[in-house]
Amino acid sequence: LIACSGFVRGYGWLLALALVAGTLAFRHALATRPSLRHDVDALKLRLPLLGEVRRKLILARFTGLFALMYRSGIPIVEALQVAGEAVGNLAVQQGIAQAAGNIERGLSLSDAFRDVAMFPALVTRMLRVGESTGALDDALMNVSYFYNRDVKESVEKVQQLIEPMLTVVLGCLLGWIMLSVLG
Repeated sequence: LIACSGFVRGYGWLLALALVAGTLAFRHALATRPSLRHDVDALKLRLPLLGEVRRKLILARFTGLFALMYRSGIPIVEALQVAGEAVGNLAVQQGIAQAAGNIERGLSLSDAFRDVAMFPALVTRMLRVGESTGALDDALMNVSYFYNRDVKESVEKVQQLIEPMLTVVLGCLLGWIMLSVLG
């Protein structure tokens, strides 16, 4: 504990400077290298707890926006492009662009999204139901509602998991300081 304290006192300014420089360099690399941004965005979707919540949030945003644009009469490919840009994740955006390309080649909407492995079966099934019934916008709004509700439940579960983990971490930190003082 004393060694850590001495290191932070002696080199704290260097640590802070390195942290700021590393953050700026990483942000610059994300802005200038699309392949890195794609990889980081794909990694965000694979995180253990937060990745699934992020994926559901993106799907809720995408399906809700796509449903509104389809309902207002915007062509499907154009609506997919606009909704894809609004998701905020380059990996999902490229998946949506791939689905739009499949639609332009003549596939149905549900088949185009099924061929892109990024979208869950619920989305493709609801797209198929919407295509067959002629109520695609209603089917997409149902998907959006389902994912919004699921995101709220998932966030509550994550909050419930964070509280005990934070208590354990703080207890370990306090125990380390107490053992250092007593030692």
